[in-house]
Amino acid sequence: MSGQIFISYRREDASHPAGRLYDRLSARFPQNQIFMDVDNIPAGIDFVEAIQKSVSACDVLIAVIGKQWLTASDEEGRRRLDHPEDFVRLEIGTALKRGIRVIPVLVDRTVMPRADNLPEDLKLLVRRNAVEISHDRFRADSERLVGAVERALEDARVEAEQREREKKERFQAERLELERRQQEERERLQAEQRERERLEAQRREREGKEQAEAERHETEALGGMGADSRAPLSSRTPPKGGATNLKKPRRLLMVIAIGVVACLLGIGLFKATRSPSVLIGGSSSATPAPLAAAPNSPNPMPLASPASPNPKPPSPVSQPLLSPTPTPTAGDWAYYGERSPNNQTWSAKYFRKADGDADAVPQVGDVVAAQGQVNIRKGPAYRQGQFYYNEETTGEIVNRGEHLKVLEVRGPFPGNPPDREYPWLYFRFQRVGK
Repeated sequence: MSGQIFISYRREDASHPAGRLYDRLSARFPQNQIFMDVDNIPAGIDFVEAIQKSVSACDVLIAVIGKQWLTASDEEGRRRLDHPEDFVRLEIGTALKRGIRVIPVLVDRTVMPRADNLPEDLKLLVRRNAVEISHDRFRADSERLVGAVERALEDARVEAEQREREKKERFQAERLELERRQQEERERLQAEQRERERLEAQRREREGKEQAEAERHETEALGGMGADSRAPLSSRTPPKGGATNLKKPRRLLMVIAIGVVACLLGIGLFKATRSPSVLIGGSSSATPAPLAAAPNSPNPMPLASPASPNPKPPSPVSQPLLSPTPTPTAGDWAYYGERSPNNQTWSAKYFRKADGDADAVPQVGDVVAAQGQVNIRKGPAYRQGQFYYNEETTGEIVNRGEHLKVLEVRGPFPGNPPDREYPWLYFRFQRVGK
């Protein structure tokens, strides 16, 4: 409660002056703002807590000090001020401890007590400026006291307003700081959400590209089934990176199944179109196979004459031809192999060197061993566009383990398509046995 005045006194010391001061203050201030006697404490209430509560709520405490204030004793002869629960000691000590304005009022020409005569919690009392009130100058002295109380209450009011203002400012600053932290937390969470959405979008985009790439390879595999059955054995390689890029097991199984079907169709077509083998020694097949049309060629190549004892060069085409190999004998065959980009190794799928570095590129005079049953084409080699052909599409069957001597090596030639990873080599062999 604002504007509270507390009057502290001893009954046996200054009861009469304290009563007169109460009347004087009641004429200037509301009576409910003045607390004078502990008799107002309700029964059953802890008087120590009640006194501390009442003193803590006041703005000014008037300590009335008479002749016996310092020396008053109890029934056992002990000085009251030395007792920790003495009313006067509790009242003044609580006010000094809480920083409340304490005005000592000296009555009946009493002097201010010395600090060494006071208990420890009352020593600061001697540093407070006192007001003297005498019996013959009571009106004037009490007026000075009332003025001091008014100034003290005004200072207390200003201090209270200042504390309240500081409290509001502190509360406002704490509220703004809390709002700032909450805003930062919201922004952080929003940034994390945006980052998650961005990563999710990138993941979906990447998966979409991978799926589109897989579908493209699948489409290429399906579209190349027919062409694979007509292509040379050495060129029947799967699309680069086709199966390895498939991420889903279901698509991988589908591609494997398509590959198996394509191989079966190719084997069946090969058996259906295969001509009798050419025998070493000059006898050739009675019904040689016609020349296959070059893929992507604007004009199909003419068929070779089946009755001609010697192969004839192909008809002129729109693209210039490479110089043909020498006319082959009954024991010569042509074969195509893939050479690595650094020209150090070659595709040893069908032939490997019989001695030395098996993966090295065979040279003229080297002997190679067949790695399986291989159908080697006969006839001179020629080129149309990006493709390299023999005059005949069927030739001699070479079984696994048979040895062939390299008579001629040509190339490397560009791959088909041109951006193929490995270029092509042209070999001409002669059988030398096992």
